[in-house]
Amino acid sequence: MAAAENPDVPTGMGNTSPSAVPLPPKAIAIIAFAEDLARRGTVMDQKTMARHLGIGESTLSRYMSAHAEVSAALRPVLPPSPSRKVIRALDDLLNEAAVITQGLIAERAGVSPDTMSRVKAEDGELGRRIDDAIASTLVKRIEVLVRKRNDEGRPVTQKWLADELGVSESTIVNYKNTDPAIY
Repeated sequence: MAAAENPDVPTGMGNTSPSAVPLPPKAIAIIAFAEDLARRGTVMDQKTMARHLGIGESTLSRYMSAHAEVSAALRPVLPPSPSRKVIRALDDLLNEAAVITQGLIAERAGVSPDTMSRVKAEDGELGRRIDDAIASTLVKRIEVLVRKRNDEGRPVTQKWLADELGVSESTIVNYKNTDPAIY
């Protein structure tokens, strides 16, 4: 008989599932507060939330780390993290078939270029995804522009390409060196 089924074994002893261990009263209060915010459609940052709950921000963080239920309840009412904002912006730009640059992703995500660089450095997989998206959309756009310009019988220059794409000439040189077949 499992601990949860045996009335002689106190709840939480010998059973490590989250539902078997009773939550502390403060965790229950945090969850209730988060549910109330969610019902009202309110998003609140962690610092403000801690102040409303009468606890420190680090205490709120500890409850989030220690109790999956608290973390799950707070997730929908906390503002999106910079990583989530960047992922959402990247997905939107890919869906729009835009020429993607790191600056454009940062702008769409509402984060600074420094935050964008930090997000890439902290999440290697996301960083590679961003770099791949930048490279592939830029190369495709270059190919289309070069083909169109050649069809018009007009010369293709690095300066013209850079101006058309809104990037620096060094970016064009970089891609030309990576894939000389571009033009």
